[in-house]
Amino acid sequence: MSKRKLRNFDPLLFQGIAHRGLHDEEAPENSMAAFKKAVQANVAFELDVHLTLDGKLLVCHDSDMERVTGKNGIIENLTLHDIRTSYKLRDGSDLPTLEEVMAMCQERVPMVIELKPFKGKTWKVGSAVAKALKGVKDKKRYTIISFDPRSLLGFGRRRFTRGLLLGKEHFGLKKFAKCFDYLDVEDCLVNHSDTIRLAKSRYINTWTINTEEKLQNVLPFVDMITFERLPVSKIQEDIARK
Repeated sequence: MSKRKLRNFDPLLFQGIAHRGLHDEEAPENSMAAFKKAVQANVAFELDVHLTLDGKLLVCHDSDMERVTGKNGIIENLTLHDIRTSYKLRDGSDLPTLEEVMAMCQERVPMVIELKPFKGKTWKVGSAVAKALKGVKDKKRYTIISFDPRSLLGFGRRRFTRGLLLGKEHFGLKKFAKCFDYLDVEDCLVNHSDTIRLAKSRYINTWTINTEEKLQNVLPFVDMITFERLPVSKIQEDIARK
């Protein structure tokens, strides 16, 4: 892969990616309301996907739903029916499924799908997401990311772009960079010598930019920015001035 492969990416990905949707006090993270706001703003958005006990793809960052619903419960140990009858986001809405978000979005903006394997079962969630994406019209409107490189392998054959997530605790996985289309690095690693070296041949996204200071620190070094709690207009204006 090289940076000449720009044609494989949707151009909107380079104009800011809303982390877990455009969430705020009214629209919780990873909620349908947050995703609708991103679509209305014509901005790409990121979401997290888990596999329920009965094989459904649920959108939520954590396996344990307590932080976002106020009630303990591990997604992978519950069926979608269990979750729908007993858990609600803080705005009273259901935790959406991936298919529901896709149906709402209708490929109007790109979606960044983070795979969330559970207890080392790396292939299950990836296989389910691949099945959900089987009928998409524009593959550039979807890109797949994960901290687990094994989860990403099958998507290359399906011609979806793939980003390897790298955080402080996972930076050793940089050795797998050559296998994927881009790196998705924590903002504190943007200035790392290895990141700068890899950026010569790979696109770099960074997360999660939530202050003006962080934005200005990363802008000179990255190609894409996953942000939250900052105005879309501010992100796009600063990117345009790079």
